[in-house]
Amino acid sequence: MKPVETYELKVKFPENISYSSYEHFKDKLLSFGVSSYVEGVQDNIDKDQSLTTLDNSEIVHDFDKKIFPLSIYSYDQSEIDRIDFEIRKNFKDLITTEKVTLTTESWTEGWKDYFKPIETSSFYIYPPWESKVKGIKKHLIVMDPGFAFGTGQHSTTQLCLSHIEQYFELNKPSDQHRALDLGCGSGILAISLAKLGYNNIEALDIDADAVLAAEKNAKENHVSYLVEKGSSSELLEKGKKLSYDLIVANILWNVLEKIIFDLKKLIKPGGEIILSGLLNEQADQMIHLADQAGFSFCDKKTQEGWCSIKMKSRLLS
Repeated sequence: MKPVETYELKVKFPENISYSSYEHFKDKLLSFGVSSYVEGVQDNIDKDQSLTTLDNSEIVHDFDKKIFPLSIYSYDQSEIDRIDFEIRKNFKDLITTEKVTLTTESWTEGWKDYFKPIETSSFYIYPPWESKVKGIKKHLIVMDPGFAFGTGQHSTTQLCLSHIEQYFELNKPSDQHRALDLGCGSGILAISLAKLGYNNIEALDIDADAVLAAEKNAKENHVSYLVEKGSSSELLEKGKKLSYDLIVANILWNVLEKIIFDLKKLIKPGGEIILSGLLNEQADQMIHLADQAGFSFCDKKTQEGWCSIKMKSRLLS
């Protein structure tokens, strides 16, 4: 059962802030342990939600060059207080914040306007309030995201799902094969791996609310995987080197560029990685960086200005 109250931290930026400073602030949020936030929550503009319905990729780029307020959500008031303290400590009076208490019911009701069923070649993804699923001859995935990214609505999630489907067309994982959903958010990609036959799956996120959402969604979908709060570097500290046959990471460029060498250490020789959260124009740079880390390019998929890349770890020489 979800908590009755939900807590929002609204973050507003000065009019003269540069785009590079705005990006720096978002990088700092990651260092504070914040992996999920919503940009543009003002005057009914929600950058993340709007992008799910845009057909013109040029509009995506327009959004990504503008600076909007952003909001951070949590069920835990002390977590919102902690993040607010970190922002104030690091940015003084340059950035203003406001804490708001909402009812969880009103948050959930807001999702109903945006979260519609999504269908891929293998999956039918639907929200808990959708009842017309009888007779559908696909793997059913019911998703309640909480505050975690990953309902199937965004292009990057759909691209990852397509690459996962392709992976299973070409591979038949055994019980010994291990997969990692890094930055798991709601757990949708880990669930898709389990539905298609992966038995040994770990899901990892730095956001405590994402861990809760991924655990809840696993139960709702009658699948099993290990969910933990943590990062790629923490996995290596735990001795997980060369542990995984498949790693899926639907994050963002500014995170992927930092962890790509960690992924090489975590993946087995010949293992594959699926990377998304990338704009089309970031693909070549990501492929080049991954090549330097020891990966060979396999495939790229694009949708509405976003892309997903599949690469294979080169065998150790």
